[in-house]
Parts: sequence; C-alpha cells; structure tokens
Amino acid sequence: MVEASSMAAGQYSSEKAVHQMDKTGKHTDNLYVGALIMFVAYLFGGAFSIIPTILFDQPLARTLAIVSAFVGLFIIGYVKGQIVEHKPFRSAVELFIIGSIATVVGITVGYFLKV
Repeated sequence: MVEASSMAAGQYSSEKAVHQMDKTGKHTDNLYVGALIMFVAYLFGGAFSIIPTILFDQPLARTLAIVSAFVGLFIIGYVKGQIVEHKPFRSAVELFIIGSIATVVGITVGYFLKV
C-alpha cells in the first residue's frame, strides 16, 4: 500500500512537470486519473508476489512469488493493452520483458547483499 502510494505520487509529480514544461497546451490529460491508475496497477501488481509469500512457507513461497510476478506482469500488460485498445499481446510481452529485467536485477542485488 505504501509503495503503491509512492508510485502514484511519483506519477502525479512527473506528469505535472510535463504539463508545466509544455508551453503548447497539448498535454490536457487528468493528473489525478494517471496517479489513480498507477496506484491501482501497482497495488494489484504487487499482490501477485505478496500472496504466495503469505500463503506458503519458504523456500517454496519465494519461487512461487517470482513465478507469479512474471505471470502478473504479463496479465497486467495484456489488460492494459485491452483498455487502451492497442495490441494487447504486444503490450503484455513488453511489460513482461521490462518487468522481468527489473525483477532479475532486484533478485541479483538481493542475492549479493544477502537480503
């Protein structure tokens, strides 16, 4: 919940900066809607890896959390593609790849820092 709020705040702040820098007035999207979408997506996305950690014992929980995170990335990407009506499968693969790289980086850093 805290991380989702942080991501929503970051989304709002960065979009507001874009609006402020745009002197042409082309950016008319609602900053609050963007922040809300980010909050819900991050909260929903985070549940994919948290739920196995709550329901199962280690080390099975860790493996299931990683696998479910990958599956969740694909699902969220697909749903996003459907919502914006732009190639849902491509959107799913794109989010899966980007999120998977971030996941692998996080796992690697955690391994080396022993956390």
